[in-house]
Amino acid sequence: MQYADRDQVPMIRCPNYCASKAALHHFILVLREQLKNGPGNIQVIEIFPPAVQTELHDAKHQPDIKNGGQIGMPLKDFTDATWAGLAAGKDQIPVGMSEGSFNGWEQERQKAFHGMNAHIAKMMAQHSE
Repeated sequence: MQYADRDQVPMIRCPNYCASKAALHHFILVLREQLKNGPGNIQVIEIFPPAVQTELHDAKHQPDIKNGGQIGMPLKDFTDATWAGLAAGKDQIPVGMSEGSFNGWEQERQKAFHGMNAHIAKMMAQHSE
């Protein structure tokens, strides 16, 4: 399993982290859809980060991991890639290893999300005044 998929494929090591990331991802999908036609000009942006070399993985925070500061992509590379996505006006910004899952099965899941919501909207229109 790729570490970058931690918000989509739960890891035994950190179930609370994985569950909260998955919940936030789904909330963002729905919020973006709700706000796309207004009110106002609101863009809901989601960044899909890989593991990044920060103190999150150091011995102070995760003493069972050796050389944890070397896990993931360098912070500067992550920041540069994220900033490039923001500057390009993207509302979904996969970075590093997360690009593979985003461009693969995440796209299929989002197609299912939009298809289901179109079906529900049609059904609701038929049963609303």
